[in-house]
Amino acid sequence: MDSLKVLQVATSYPQFRNDVSGPFIHRFVKALERSGGVSCNVLTPCGTVKSSWPGAGRVIRFPYAPRRLQVLAQRPGGIPRALDENPANYLLVGPFLFSMWLHLLRHSYRFQLIHAHWSVTGFVASLIPCSRPLVVTLHGSDVNRAATSKAYSFILKRVLKRADAVVAVSEQMRLGLKDAFSQHASKIYFIANGVDEEFYEIDPAPRWQRRPVRFLYLGSLLEAKGVSVLIEALAGLKEKGDWVLDVAGEGPERERLEALVQGHNFSNRVFFKGCIPPGKVAQLMASCHCLVLPSFQEGRPSVVLEAMAAALPVITTDIPGTRELVKSGETGLLVPQKNRDELTKALETVLDHPERAQRFGEMGRMWMVEKGLTWENTAKRYMALYRQILKMD
Repeated sequence: MDSLKVLQVATSYPQFRNDVSGPFIHRFVKALERSGGVSCNVLTPCGTVKSSWPGAGRVIRFPYAPRRLQVLAQRPGGIPRALDENPANYLLVGPFLFSMWLHLLRHSYRFQLIHAHWSVTGFVASLIPCSRPLVVTLHGSDVNRAATSKAYSFILKRVLKRADAVVAVSEQMRLGLKDAFSQHASKIYFIANGVDEEFYEIDPAPRWQRRPVRFLYLGSLLEAKGVSVLIEALAGLKEKGDWVLDVAGEGPERERLEALVQGHNFSNRVFFKGCIPPGKVAQLMASCHCLVLPSFQEGRPSVVLEAMAAALPVITTDIPGTRELVKSGETGLLVPQKNRDELTKALETVLDHPERAQRFGEMGRMWMVEKGLTWENTAKRYMALYRQILKMD
C-alpha cells in the first residue's frame, strides 16, 4: 500500500544535526515515517546559515530575505523573540508570509494533506487555493498570544474556521478552545507530544548517591521564563545545603541573569552552560536531581515531559500548561508564579528530603508510562486523525 503523503509546515526545524531549533518537529516526523504508513516532507523558512540537512528534497527551505537578514525563525524564541528584540524585524514579516504562501502554492498539490504547526503557518496554509485537507497543531505560545493580541486572535479565528482539524497539545488548551469557539468544537482535538525512549531508559538511582544537589533549568533565557525569580529564590539558600544550578539555554536575558548571580556572590554555584544539543539533554538530566521551570506561561512544556520520563522531580509554576502534568506533592511541586519565597521552600524540600524528591521522580515516570507518552504513540494518534479526515477507514 502506498504511503500517505503529508506536507509538514513549521516555522522552525533543525538546520543541522543537534540544532536546538524545532527538534520536536523532527522527532515527530521521524516517528510518523517509522510507522510505515506515511511519507513526509517539511516546508520551513531558511535561516542565516545555509542548510540542506537532513537531505535535499525532504526539507524544503524557503528564503524570504538576503541570508544575513533571515532572522525571524530558526532560533530560540522564534518569531516572537525576533520581533521583540528588534522592531525593524517587522519589515520582514510581509516577505516571510508571502514566500511561505508562494512555496505552499507551488508544492501543496503533490501531497494528500497539509499539517501546519503553530497558528501562523496554519493561517498561511488556509489562504492557498487548494482543496487539500488541513490539520493545524497549536503548541501553546500562539494560543497564549491570541488572548492579548488582536492580530494573533484574528489568525486563530481564521485557522479554526478553515482547518479540517485543530490539535491542541494540552487538554487544558483543548477545553479553552472549545469554550471560546464552540461552533468549531467538533474539530478540536487533544494529542499530546511524545518523549524519546532514551529518557525512559535513564537509571535514576545513581543521581541520588551524588552531591551536591544539582538543580536544572533548561530552556530559553527570556523574561517570561522566570529564571530571575529562580536565582532570587536560590539566594535564600546561599548559606544552606550543598547545591548548584545548571542553566542550560541561551537568550537575551543571559547577561542580566549573570549579573544577578554575581550580585548575589554565588557564581561558583550557578553555571551557564549555553544551548544543549537535543541529543545531549537526556545525559544532562541523568546528572541532575531536579528540574526547575519557573515560567509565567507555558503551553505544554516538552522539557517537563522529558524530565518526568527521566524520573526527575519537577518544581514548576502553578499555571495551566504545567498544572495538568505535575501533581503537586505527588510527581513534583507547584508554586505560585513570581513567588520567590514559595519557590525557595520548594527547593528546600528537595535539599532536606531527598527521599521524597526521589519518590516524586518515580511517580512522574510512572504517570508518563501510564499515559503512553512516546513519539510512536503520538504518531499513531495523528495517523488515525489523518485517515479519519481523508475518509480512508
